[in-house]
Amino acid sequence: MVKRIPVSELRLGMYIHKLAGSWVRHPFWRGSFLLTEPQDLSAIRECGVGEVWVDLAKSQVDPESPESPEPRAQSPEPRAQRIVGGAISAV
Repeated sequence: MVKRIPVSELRLGMYIHKLAGSWVRHPFWRGSFLLTEPQDLSAIRECGVGEVWVDLAKSQVDPESPESPEPRAQSPEPRAQRIVGGAISAV
């Protein structure tokens, strides 16, 4: 199930199905990925994207529960890639 949430509720361990708005508004090469890095969470919050669609089945945390310190175990997803200075780098 995919659920739309404000970026303010986004947490590490959530699987981003889609970032709201145009792809030129965010620094990520891919639009869907497992959010595992704190710097990626900060980048999303700072780039002006207001909402994201989260895939609950692929997420490691439940967006309905209060902040949980430990994401639930799941097989690793490929890392997201971010465009940095015109070059694509693994995130």
